[in-house]
Order: sequence, then C-alpha cells, then structure tokens
Amino acid sequence: GSGGGAGTDGGGVAGGIAFQGPGADASAGVCAAAADVARSADDEDGLEEGQPHLSKRPRSDLRALAAAPQSLPQLRRPAREVPAERGLSLEEFLLRDFGAGSPVVVRGGCRAWPAARRWGSEAFWTDGAIGQRFVPVEMDYWLEHGFQLMPIRDFVAHCSIAAARPSPLTGLSAGGYIAQHALLDVIPELQADVLTPDIALCGGGGSILRQVFFGPRGTVTPLHFDPYENVFCQVVGFKYLRLYPPSEAPRLYPRESGDVLSNNSAIEPADILEGEAFLEADFVEALLEPGDMLYLPRGWWHFVKSLSTSISVAFHFD
Repeated sequence: GSGGGAGTDGGGVAGGIAFQGPGADASAGVCAAAADVARSADDEDGLEEGQPHLSKRPRSDLRALAAAPQSLPQLRRPAREVPAERGLSLEEFLLRDFGAGSPVVVRGGCRAWPAARRWGSEAFWTDGAIGQRFVPVEMDYWLEHGFQLMPIRDFVAHCSIAAARPSPLTGLSAGGYIAQHALLDVIPELQADVLTPDIALCGGGGSILRQVFFGPRGTVTPLHFDPYENVFCQVVGFKYLRLYPPSEAPRLYPRESGDVLSNNSAIEPADILEGEAFLEADFVEALLEPGDMLYLPRGWWHFVKSLSTSISVAFHFD
C-alpha cells in the first residue's frame, strides 16, 4: 500500500494490509519502496505534507511507462510473421494458421487500439481513480509467497524501480507481477481501450476470457502449455517468447500428471535459454513489440520473458 511497517512473527504490514507467510517481509518491503517513490514524486512537484495526491499534476504525465530495451535478442528460429503494412485477413488466418494449429505474429495487430495510445503513459495509471484501485500482485510464480494487494499507483512505482536497476529483480515474478488477471472487469473504464481481434472469434465454444499481464522488466513465465487457444496482444513494452509444438512434449520434461502444475515443464527457466541440450527440441521464437499480436495455438508449450515494463492482453477461447 502507500505506507510500510516492520514485519513481525513472519508477517508484514503495508498500507494497512497485513501479509502472512515466508514472503511477508519482502512483500511489505516492495509496497514500502513503491510508496517511497510515489511520495518522492509528490515532493518534487511541490506538494506540502497532507495535501491530497489528486489535487496536483504529477510529473508522471511526462514519463513513458516503458522504454525500449538497450538490446534485443536475435531470433534464430522466428515464427511466421505478417508485416503491419499487409495485415492478416480472416480467410488467410483460418486456412493457414488456425486450421494448421500453427503460431503467427501479426505486426501492428493491436496498434489501433485506444490502449496502445493511452496505456503507455505512467500518468494514465497513477492519476485519478485508476491509480487508487487495488490489484492482486503475484509475488512468486509458484505461489510460495502468495499475492499482495497494492494500489496500481504503487505497483507502477515498483515497475519504475525495476526499470532503473542495472539488472532485473530476482525471482520469476521480478518482485511483483499482475499475472493473468481480469483487470478489464475489475476496472470497467479500461474496457473501451481494448478491441477484441477478429481472429479471437474463431472458436466454436462461444466464450472468450480476457486476461491482463502487467509487470516489470524481468518477469518470467516458465515453460508450460494451456488447453485453450490464445490471441496474445502486446500493448506496452517488449516480450520474448519461445514456442514448442505439442509433438515436442516428450522432450520437454513435463511434470507428473498428478502434479497441481502438470501443464508445466520441470526444466528450470534459465535452462530454456542457456541449455544447449534442449535445442534438439523443435521450437520457434517471437519478439513482440508494442502493438504486435501473436496467435498461440492450443497445446503449444511456451516460455515468456518481459524485456521491459510490459502490459499484455490475452484472449483465451475454445
């Protein structure tokens, strides 16, 4: 939250919310550090103590939420790509990609969204009512440290801290990640900024689930597969993805069927990029930039890493 306190007996307090468990002190520390950044921004803008935050115009209106990484990975096996100037027709998608169950990157596929113009500003997330909304922040992918509630304004400050560091924060969630969250339902005013892609309407199940992924540089989603189709839209920032077809599952060390995370690989995330032994498995890669869209077919294994502060919207359908 906006304040911080010392944790005792394995618990921590931040912004009036208590956290329990082995990661509670760290969770409270993230909240406190984020709140310090927010307070320092208030001080820079000349706010006197006790003056409400919403009564001033913050410096965040001059800052972009995400900066382009200084270097980007070179793709050895790029996925099929459709350039922005050509676009992808629904007929081509159905015949060439959806029917074959093969991934495709559509450059500029969501560039026309209002979100692509609005969400890249820090002020959009820190000013007004949106900045005061509380969201559940995943502290660890394996959920050993659970979730932490914090205002979006403080979460954005956490992302700024991570972006300023010489290297990403440790842990798969990089100190805190809004992962696979129904943010568009929690904050209805965001819904008009997002347009459902035509290619996400191709499922026979008749339902679409929209999930938002919002996190700092360095977040990692370990190698896993999902039992649904996915149109993954990169709104802010940059992400790297490595994709393996379902036929490669025996080479990807899937977890036991009784495991609660049986759709995950037992391979350590670092080994996905650095372990040459795994190159014998067939894969393709994608580097998503702001405004890009990826069709990720059902059952494809995928590893995801944020190269900057990042916001993605995924459309899951049957």
